Amino acid sequence: MVSAAMSYRAYSSCAGSSAEVRLASALQFFVCKSVSSQPYSISAASGLAVAPGFVNMLSWANESLLIDGRSQGDIRQGVTLEVFGESRSDGLLSEAMQAEIDPRWAGEWTTLGEYLEFMVEKGVLPNVASFVGATTVRMHELGYEDRAPSDDELRRMRALGG
Repeated sequence: MVSAAMSYRAYSSCAGSSAEVRLASALQFFVCKSVSSQPYSISAASGLAVAPGFVNMLSWANESLLIDGRSQGDIRQGVTLEVFGESRSDGLLSEAMQAEIDPRWAGEWTTLGEYLEFMVEKGVLPNVASFVGATTVRMHELGYEDRAPSDDELRRMRALGG
């Protein structure tokens, strides 16, 4: 529900891009190019909600965004946040896992934080976030072996998860 005298700060993954959404009343809102600039858009919002966009909680765009960061398929549907890591994530890479990465970006990251920073540096259009995928943690310690982890492996897997 839109309520009066509310102000939201919105940030984009594109460097230096931010805006503020100010709600003048329950019926009107405007978006400023920056906090100090004059509004450039005034719209009636009666009966509507103001939201930054849709969140794709199970995104598999982790590689396609590296190829083309414009994300036109999702952006045109209103998706502004891509969340990766439903089963695997592009961080916490062991040496064996690093050897399997596409040569175009091999060596660019080994941790999840480095991967997300790499995405931002490439200028991907949507905002990005990631879970630590359970498969990633398992592969880090066991590779593709189909067996239960040893006590030491399980301890290391738990440490990887935070």
